[in-house]
Amino acid sequence: MTQGVLLRRNVPALLTAEQIRAARAMLRMEQTQLAERAGVSVETIKRLEGAQGPLRAQHDTLNSIRKALEYAGVEFIDDADRPGVRLAKEPLSAFLSAITEEIASLARADLEIRLSRDPSLMEGPRKQLINTVLESVAAVQGLLKHSLPRRLPGK
Repeated sequence: MTQGVLLRRNVPALLTAEQIRAARAMLRMEQTQLAERAGVSVETIKRLEGAQGPLRAQHDTLNSIRKALEYAGVEFIDDADRPGVRLAKEPLSAFLSAITEEIASLARADLEIRLSRDPSLMEGPRKQLINTVLESVAAVQGLLKHSLPRRLPGK
């Protein structure tokens, strides 16, 4: 599974320095906490927050930062003219939306790769396709097992 391909799907069309600063302020989250949860360096957070407007950075970096903030309880407003961020009305609901979106996106990308490598799986025995789907789910589980612990809220 190619991680770069998978994470690229989760990156929003727009993420600004102002959104990151505002989200962190709303959550009362230190730069060190965000860096730890996003799996990036504090220097990266400082550099991105010091910019203005839409950010230019690695897709996986922006996605990790966004997901860490969403998991902590904010929602991003992806309006190209007026991007913003707000506290989630229901933090549990926001967390569930963010995590299920990520899981679904990872599973879809992994399945696309597997099925594009072997299109005959769609016409072959059902058992073979079921095994491919289950292998994809296991691959996603493996990715999440290593990436989630540092990204989730809590102690």
